[in-house]
Amino acid sequence: MLTVLPILSAVFMGFSLYRVIVERVNPRHRRSTSSSGLPCGLADHELVGHQLASHRGLACYIAAELVNVDNDDDQPFIVGDGKMYGGYHNAPLDQDGSYCVWLGYIVTIDGVLSSFFSAIRLVPNSV
Repeated sequence: MLTVLPILSAVFMGFSLYRVIVERVNPRHRRSTSSSGLPCGLADHELVGHQLASHRGLACYIAAELVNVDNDDDQPFIVGDGKMYGGYHNAPLDQDGSYCVWLGYIVTIDGVLSSFFSAIRLVPNSV
């Protein structure tokens, strides 16, 4: 399953970087982590890449970290394309899996890093 996210350069205005976080969810249960506003209930500094997340048994991982975006290049981002982005593996998604894709916005102001997340829930055959 590939999921296309329209990531426009305008989104990056004022942000130091942008993270795509994938969380596998049980489609029958509503996730409490969504209400916490954090992927898997983890703070930004606790999130890891796909391989380490799999090793630790975590349901979510950083699929991509995007730093530089060309203002003339408003290309969509494909979740699960198997490519590397910013040192993170954007691992293929299971065709029958249900996912919550989190968009993480990271900004540094006066040396202080702040982050916030927004979630998009994906279910099988929804895209």
